[in-house]
Amino acid sequence: MSRAELTASQCTSYIKRKKQIWEALHPDEIRVAQAAPVEIGYGKPPVGPAGFAAATAASTGQSKATTNRAIARADALGDDALAKLNAPER
Repeated sequence: MSRAELTASQCTSYIKRKKQIWEALHPDEIRVAQAAPVEIGYGKPPVGPAGFAAATAASTGQSKATTNRAIARADALGDDALAKLNAPER
């Protein structure tokens, strides 16, 4: 059995919903991430608490950047536009 891949707007909607659920389940990690400074040095990746993008990257195999772009798209489009994009065709 085969299935169609998700559209970009469907992926964006699902990532946004996943972030809402993750934030509800991890309120302490959000507070720590907002309060902790990110340490950046020459040749070093940023060091700070792992957040939603890191957790999603680990579970999906996508990069943190891909997750962050999907979240940025969802925020820019808004719920109404995403709902219209994901509505079934007539």
